[in-house]
This record gives sequence, structure tokens and C-alpha cells, in this order.
Amino acid sequence: MALLWILPSISLGQTVGRATGGDPISADSATTSTTAIDGFVPLNGPTIRETSNGQLKNGNTIALEAPSGFEWNTDFTIDDIAKTPVGTKNTKLKIGNLSVSSSVISIEITGESKSSGNGKGGGQGPGSIKFTGLEVRPTSGQLPNSGTITHIGSADLPTNNLGELEMAAGAKTSITIETKPSGSGNEITTQNITAGNSITVYSIARDQFNNYISNINVGENGWQLVNISDGIKQSDLVASSTARNATFNAKLVGSAQIEASDGSGTAIPSNTITVVPSSTDKMVLTQQPQDSVIAGTTINPYPILELRDRFGNKVTDDDSRTIEAEAVEGNGLLNGTKSITPTNGIIEFSDLNIQQTDTTALSFQSTGLSNVSSDEIEIYPANPRDLSYVVQPSNTITGGTISPPCKATTAG
Repeated sequence: MALLWILPSISLGQTVGRATGGDPISADSATTSTTAIDGFVPLNGPTIRETSNGQLKNGNTIALEAPSGFEWNTDFTIDDIAKTPVGTKNTKLKIGNLSVSSSVISIEITGESKSSGNGKGGGQGPGSIKFTGLEVRPTSGQLPNSGTITHIGSADLPTNNLGELEMAAGAKTSITIETKPSGSGNEITTQNITAGNSITVYSIARDQFNNYISNINVGENGWQLVNISDGIKQSDLVASSTARNATFNAKLVGSAQIEASDGSGTAIPSNTITVVPSSTDKMVLTQQPQDSVIAGTTINPYPILELRDRFGNKVTDDDSRTIEAEAVEGNGLLNGTKSITPTNGIIEFSDLNIQQTDTTALSFQSTGLSNVSSDEIEIYPANPRDLSYVVQPSNTITGGTISPPCKATTAG
């Protein structure tokens, strides 16, 4: 005789359709936004669907908690929930006792789904609950901001994850100048760069909350130097082929700020970049000495030199260097202060003189630099101050010739 086993029905549990429409939500929807009117974004769902009668128990609650950083629209009503039968014409599933706050929206199961009990089914069966009118918005516009809509009610659901929310950057409001294309860099700080060196910068689009959007193409003409001073030129800034970055390379000292603009949003210039001299490369004679001077008197105008880098910029931070002066033509002896150090890159030999009459020139030397020579200087005798006899006159008759002849000389 065969045995017939009667197996109990097995409930597979409810199915949950998570809310959609919350990924991504613009930061411009945030409560702190200056552009959003109310900022709320509608969601589709979530949906809780019974697979058999009575899975949602009378008195249990379904409660949707907004993740940290988001809030519900408290205008939500019971009419924003759709209750429909599953696979039958009708369901006895009922909901009520709506509770709404900015953080949690909750409903209570006030009637369980079940069959009619008359053996005919009565068209009754399990039910489905769909939240059709949920609206959410971020409470802050700062990224990152994401989270899970969590079921915290007493109803036993197969998952407590009822949907994911994620905020994205809002619309572009500004273009900043930064050190990296990814937005992970910094805005260009006030800084010095050495003449001949370069700095590469990136045009970064940001929203009203300063969230990174992208490294944008502003076009070749979108890159500009502003507030230029001294030797800086527009041509010192060169945009890349993509116009998403540009390189600043100046050879003459001065300062400027870098700006990028595509015609929309506020162009925020970098902080000031100052080009400073490179290391000392040479001496330059900026004032020639007097071309003719009386022996023993101070040469004035006196020679003035400057320290320069390889681009011709005056070097002002090499004042420990020693510069020597000497006479390099003729037999005249150079007197005065012949060894001095610069002051802010300037060397002034202000008390030089030569005692002997001659034609001479001055040479200036410093370790590691090429010598510099002046134009020729004529040294003239001084005006006579004294008269003396070399040979005294001798006695002679009136009208006679003095012999040997007397001789006299002058002294300057």
C-alpha cells in the first residue's frame, strides 16, 4: 500500500522592491542650497509585496528611516501609499496610523490579508504596499553624502535595506585654479618661483558648496594672467592641447595671478605667483667711471655694477659675495676701497683715485664670474701748487748771461 505524505505549505516570505530615483541627488537640492526652491526629489517605491496571506502581521509597523544627511518631505500623506492585491481581485490587507517626521515615516498594518474562508476564496489574497509619494532631499550640500533607507519597524521583512541615496555635485558655479586635475589638490597658494622654472595648474569646476565637478576644458583663450606686474607677459602662460591645464614659465621677475574661464560660472583667480631671480650668473657695469680725472682726485661718476642672473634679473640675495677692483692699463696705482660686497645686488666703488698721470681702465672680478672692464680713463696732472729751483741762479754783471742757466719745477 502506498503512503501519501501531506506537506505543510511553505511561505517564501515577502519580496521587497527598493526605492529608486535617489541616485544621484544633486547637492543643489540641499536645504542649505541658494538655488533650490524646496529641493525635494521624488522616489519610486519602496514596495513590500506579500507572497502569501498574512505575512504582514496585524499591529506590525513598516518604518522608513532616512539616512544621515537626508530628510523626508513631511507633506507625505496616507494617499501617497498604494495598496493593491497580489494575484487576486482583492486583499484584506489594510494600513493606517501614519506617522511622519523628517527622519522617519511609519505606517501600521491594521488588517492582515487572508482568504474569505468560505471555501470559494472570495477573490481574497495577499497584498502589496508601495510608497508612491516619498520625497527626500539632502540636509547638507557637502560631499560625500550617501546612505541607505532603512526599515526600523516591527514588521519582519527579508531585508531592512529599502533603497540607496547618494548625493552628487550640483551645477557649476565657479572655476578655480588648482594643483591636481582630480580635485584632490589645493588651490594655488601665494608663492615664489625661480625665474626659468615652471608651474602647471588645472581648471577645476566646482558647485556652490565647493564640491568638485570636473577638470574642464576652458579653451586656449580661457586661460589668462591677471594683475600682472613688472616683467611678466601673457605669453608666459601656455595652455595645453586639451586646455584643461596650463603651464606658467616666466624668465623675468614680476608677479601675476592665473585665471581660467569658459564664460559661465565665476572665474576665481589663483593667489599671487611671484617670479624671483635665479642664481648669480654675471656682473653688469651699469655706470661707467669718469672718463677723465685729475690725478689724486676721486673718480666721479664712480663705477656701479649689478649682480644679474642668466635672464638679466638683478640678484638681491647674494650680498656675501666679494667684488675686487684693480687698474689694468698703464702704471697708475689704484687707491681707495677696492674690495666691497653688494647691497641688494648693487656694487658701488665710490672712493677710487689714481695718483699718477696715465691712461688706464678698471677691471672688476668676483669668484665664479667673468671679469668686467670699464672704458679707458685719462688721468691728468693736478694744478701746480709749488715752485722750486732745481738749479739756483748765479751772480753775473748787468746785462750778462746767467750761467749755468737756472732751473725750476712745479709740484701738484
